[in-house]
Amino acid sequence: MSNQGQAKILIVGGPCTGKSTLQSALYDAFKGQGEDVALAYEYARSYLKDTGGYEDPFERFIVYLGSRQVESEANARLLIFDDAPFINVPYGRLYRPADHPLIHKWDAGMKSIESLEDGKARDFIIYFLPGGVFEAHDDAERFNAADQAKVEEHIKGYLREQGAAYHTIQASSVEGRVREIIEDLAAHSVI
Repeated sequence: MSNQGQAKILIVGGPCTGKSTLQSALYDAFKGQGEDVALAYEYARSYLKDTGGYEDPFERFIVYLGSRQVESEANARLLIFDDAPFINVPYGRLYRPADHPLIHKWDAGMKSIESLEDGKARDFIIYFLPGGVFEAHDDAERFNAADQAKVEEHIKGYLREQGAAYHTIQASSVEGRVREIIEDLAAHSVI
C-alpha cells in the first residue's frame, strides 16, 4: 500500500457493470462494521455530468488530472475507488483519436501519463466486474456502453502489462458482490 496500513480498494470494469453501485454498497457495509472508510468517486463521471460530454478527445487529460486529485485527497484506512488515474491509460489507448490534427501531442501526453502511472496499479487491491450482468446503456454520465467488452479487454490488458493482480467478481447481485469482496479482504487480512 502507498500509505502504511492504508488499503486502496479499486472496483474496475467496463461501463454499466455496477462499479458505482458496488462502491456505495461496500462503503455502507464497512461503515456498518465501524471501519475507517472513504469513497473516491470516478472523476470522469462527474466531469461528463458537469460538461455534458467530451467535445474533444484531449479532455481525457483533464479527466486524468481530476482523477489524480481525487486520489490525492482521499484519506482513510480503507479507500474505495471506482476509478483510478491509471485507468486513463487503457481508455486513452482505446479512444486514441487517430485522425486528430494534433495526434502527435496526444501521443506525447499519453506517453507522459503512462510514465507517471507505471507501476501504480499494483498499489490497489483490484476487483474486476465483468459485463453482461446489467443492461448497458448510454446516458448523461456514460457514453460508451456499446464498447463494454472493448473497455474490459483494454483494462485487463493494461493490468496484465503492469503485473497487477485482480480478482474477477463472480456474484451478480450487489449483496453477493459485497460479501465476496469482504470475504476476500478478510482472507488476505486487510480487514
